[in-house]
Amino acid sequence: MIKPGILFLASLLLLSGCGFHLRGSSDLALHVSSVYIETQGASTLKAEVTRQLQNAGVSVSSKPGDDALRLVLSNEQFDRRVLSVDPSTGKVREYEVGLKAKVSARDAQGNNLLKDQDVSQIRDFIFDENAVLGTYQEEAVLRKELTRDTAAQVLRLLQAANAR
Repeated sequence: MIKPGILFLASLLLLSGCGFHLRGSSDLALHVSSVYIETQGASTLKAEVTRQLQNAGVSVSSKPGDDALRLVLSNEQFDRRVLSVDPSTGKVREYEVGLKAKVSARDAQGNNLLKDQDVSQIRDFIFDENAVLGTYQEEAVLRKELTRDTAAQVLRLLQAANAR
């Protein structure tokens, strides 16, 4: 009979070997001393990118410095589109919620790392006309998830551009 401790250790080894990470954990390696984030209509995304950078141990500067990587977030747009309609009543059944933004980045020497890169995330959800309040709360949760996932996408782009 296999002891529970051995089974637990074996499962941990398997999970770590396959690249599994808990959601929200990242191995961000930007190799910069600080990041300055400039926004042009992307305040929600800026707040989340700032939070994720700080969680990864990267210093976020409040003003541009000579040694700071300059990240520009612009044109943040949330949108909601109808995905499907009930054929008998003509009422909406499903919506699609999306977030789009543009990202550009320059290193401390002024070299372009990213030039007007588009980032976007899309989620869909079922609209229940009998639970309108819950449906709007679900949409708010989806918007937070979209922002978090888009911020993670921005950080992956930065990491890839900085590795070149």
